[in-house]
Amino acid sequence: VNTSHGMPNPFNTLYNTHKSAQAWWFVKLLLFPLQVLRVAIIFVDLIIAPPLFFLVLLGHDQESGPPTGIRGVLFRGLARGLSRIYLFVMGYFHIKHINRHNEDKTGALIVSNHVSGTDAVLLMSQLAPAFVAKAEVKNWFAFGKLATGLRSLYIERRDDKKVAGAMTGTEAIANRVQTAKPTDPPLVIFPEGEYLSLSGLSLPLYVYILVF
Repeated sequence: VNTSHGMPNPFNTLYNTHKSAQAWWFVKLLLFPLQVLRVAIIFVDLIIAPPLFFLVLLGHDQESGPPTGIRGVLFRGLARGLSRIYLFVMGYFHIKHINRHNEDKTGALIVSNHVSGTDAVLLMSQLAPAFVAKAEVKNWFAFGKLATGLRSLYIERRDDKKVAGAMTGTEAIANRVQTAKPTDPPLVIFPEGEYLSLSGLSLPLYVYILVF
């Protein structure tokens, strides 16, 4: 195939030369141990999280709310610390949090963008909040124990699993905000719909359509 168009291609000399290719593979080879180390740290971070959360929450009645006192300080400290380790290993070295003076002390409701799981980890590293999450999150490895300990609000999306007479997602969110205690963490909502077609799952719930 003749791709000649009579115009210079700066990438020919920048990336497509034999020497450039050799240099690139040499750099990748040098960085490989760091990649292995990064994966190992993330693995250890995920492995040690559940038993640590279990020990801190041992004997705590989760129906009474999130842990308080020394137990609460340890739990939120672990949540922030492990989240920051993950972010650091993934390359987020400097995170600047501004406008903290606008935070509500009680019943704070945070509406946040949600592009990937890193969004939740970032918020966890700064605020250790509760989340409005799908019911399946409760059983997720590592994160499920953490989310439950922070008194996250689980919403059942599937019609075939909903309990008759239970509050709707919007009602549950409004009730949580209105009855929040001073010791409760802020509540985070990711305004998104469902992009999967599952059996028993009705139309997407767009949480940003809220009326209190």
